[in-house]
Parts: sequence; C-alpha cells; structure tokens
Amino acid sequence: MKKQNRVTFFNILSTLLLQGISVFTAPLFSRLLGTSGYGVMNIYSIWVGALAIAFTLQTHGTLVNARVEYSQEHQNKYQSSVMSLSLMLFLACGGLVVVFLKPISAVLKLHWVIILLILLQAFGTFCVNFLNRKFTYEFHAGRNMVMSLTVTLTTLALSVALILLMPDDIRYMGRILALALTYGLIGIGIC
Repeated sequence: MKKQNRVTFFNILSTLLLQGISVFTAPLFSRLLGTSGYGVMNIYSIWVGALAIAFTLQTHGTLVNARVEYSQEHQNKYQSSVMSLSLMLFLACGGLVVVFLKPISAVLKLHWVIILLILLQAFGTFCVNFLNRKFTYEFHAGRNMVMSLTVTLTTLALSVALILLMPDDIRYMGRILALALTYGLIGIGIC
C-alpha cells in the first residue's frame, strides 16, 4: 500500500473508531452520572477546552503553516519554540489561577480541587493535541491512531472504575479524575 493511501486509511480508521467509542459511551456515562453529574461534567469540559485554548494560544495550530514556511531541518526547532511559548504562558496563567484559587472557586462555584484538575487536564489536552497535530502533518497516522486510542481507552476504563467506586452524589469526580489524570500524565510525558 502506498504511504499516502496508508496514512489516509489510518486517519479514517482512527476517526471512525474514536467516534464509535464516543457514540457508545455517551449513554453509558449519562446513566452512570445522572443528569446532575452529567451537567457538572459538561461544565468541567467547557472550562478545560477554554483554558487549553486561552492558556496556550493553541500554538499547535501553527504547525501546518510551519511545514510550508520552514525547511524540514527547521521543523523541530520551530516546534520546540512554540511548545516552549505555550508552556511558559500556561505556567504564568496557571500560576495566577493557583494564587487566586479561592476567589476563582467562589465565583465559579466549583470546588478548588476541580479547578486544579481543570488546569491539569487543560495542559495535558494541549500537549496531546500538539503531538496529534505533529503526527498528522508528518504523516505518522499509525502513531496518531495508537496515541488517540490509548488516551481514549485508558480514560474510558479508568472512568468506569472510578465512577463505580465513588459515592452516588459525587460520581462525576470519577470521570473528572480519570480525564485529568490520563491527559495530565500523558501530557507531562509528551512535554
């Protein structure tokens, strides 16, 4: 199979598998968490997404432009510099959140532990997305698929286990912990 066809095949297969898992797990988590817990999860996910974008400038979006603008030998230097920029910005913004954790917690009406987990997952999400984008534009579809499936399946298994261990009124913490730990640890490993 030609490299381009193989890359296309793995990208399509990866997307189908991830979407299939998502369709299968949505009703599972809505049942396990209940409407209130599922709502807390949605709020949590919104904050993770917002901070992953705002605190990192979403620099992984520039990788495709860099492939056009810079030679192959300068790609790693460029990627390192934008990753460093995002890391410094995230540390500065995250540091401010930690300094003002109690007032932020009061305003958002979220426990301070959840806010720290939002920070952890937001950073990890950025790092995972950065590597996914790098793999995509360097035509490493197999690696991209393996990483995506690893993150998704680890989060799924850990979520179900932790949700079932939590008391009914805070089952959402099982899902939050699973997401934050998986993305956080993988993200720290990547960066």
